[in-house]
Amino acid sequence: LPELPDQKAARFAADFGLTSYDARHLVEHRATADFFDECMALAKAEADGSKFAKPLANLIINDVAAWLNAHEGVALADTSLTPARALELVRLQAEDAISSKQAKEVFAAVLDEDKDPAAIVEERGMKQVSDTGAIEAVVDEVIAANPDEVARYRDGNTKVIGFFVGQCMKAMRGQGNPKIINELLAKKLG
Repeated sequence: LPELPDQKAARFAADFGLTSYDARHLVEHRATADFFDECMALAKAEADGSKFAKPLANLIINDVAAWLNAHEGVALADTSLTPARALELVRLQAEDAISSKQAKEVFAAVLDEDKDPAAIVEERGMKQVSDTGAIEAVVDEVIAANPDEVARYRDGNTKVIGFFVGQCMKAMRGQGNPKIINELLAKKLG
């Protein structure tokens, strides 16, 4: 007998640590449940592959489902998104090679251009800069160039942190790791 959806949802929750909400959504359609299973089979081959369960579930539940809804009549199996490409995409984001915003762009490009995520990132020069030294230099420049905003921040207007992050991202042409930028700004603006 094939595994029933409730059984599969229980297995996804038990084996991969997914919430019952995520597991239920994955098994709503056989194609997405099978796709997730294939992704996790590939991920299991890696030492820390289980850490990709939640990001893969999110990708399938949110991005894949939305894309399929927008392209009525197209089956997941007929797209250029393979389990290997889905895993590669979530790995790039997990390794901070790309941001979550860039991941959405890469996801769309995988489906539109039938290319691997790493190739798209390379072609478009999207690789996120995570070198703390390089980011710190930009953060220092932005802080030095905006003394009025620094004063506003230190006077308690913590919302201006968004301004600083934006200026840093602009200076780095969108390729700075926002997590590192935020950490450095918080430390330096004290």
